[in-house]
Amino acid sequence: MCTTANMDRVTNIPVKGVKDELYTINIEVRGVVGTRCYQGGTRASTAALNESGNNNWWYIGGTRVNPTGWWNSYELKVTPSTGDPSGDVYYFNGSGTQGSAACENEATYLINYKASFKAKGGGSLAFKIHDDNCKGLQNCGPDIQPNTACVPRTVDLTGMSAAPPANFTQPPMNMQWRPQWMLIGVTSVTSP
Repeated sequence: MCTTANMDRVTNIPVKGVKDELYTINIEVRGVVGTRCYQGGTRASTAALNESGNNNWWYIGGTRVNPTGWWNSYELKVTPSTGDPSGDVYYFNGSGTQGSAACENEATYLINYKASFKAKGGGSLAFKIHDDNCKGLQNCGPDIQPNTACVPRTVDLTGMSAAPPANFTQPPMNMQWRPQWMLIGVTSVTSP
């Protein structure tokens, strides 16, 4: 719940393994999220926005465009530094470049992709959800018309390496709200 004009929800997860040993963490991500634009990094995929299918919006390095904008950001910060050129920061919803049709729409879209990043044993992964206006977009589909009825979408989880929790239902619902959501599963951890 937001109690101020903005929201920062951070979850820290310790990295197991041998202290200071470098590992590659491979993940699989599926869900329904809103778009956000980032700058100074690299998009994993240059594919155009797919309004009715899956998108790969993994974004490596950089910062939020318009850092005080209204749009949700889903971030991962790895500490301590691995020396990676990314600066050890990653984003889950890097949809396009500033000014593009896919950048910061009042809509939500399906994501389905695999990604990798490095982390050191004994370190930490900080997952952060940020929203400046405390009004996250609902899972109402790709139609950005304000008078369209909300039709929440589900995600095909078939074949996902990490099964969802037993009590997971979709689309998730919190009273009258149908929130954006991501299921992030670790598929493997390797030493580089």
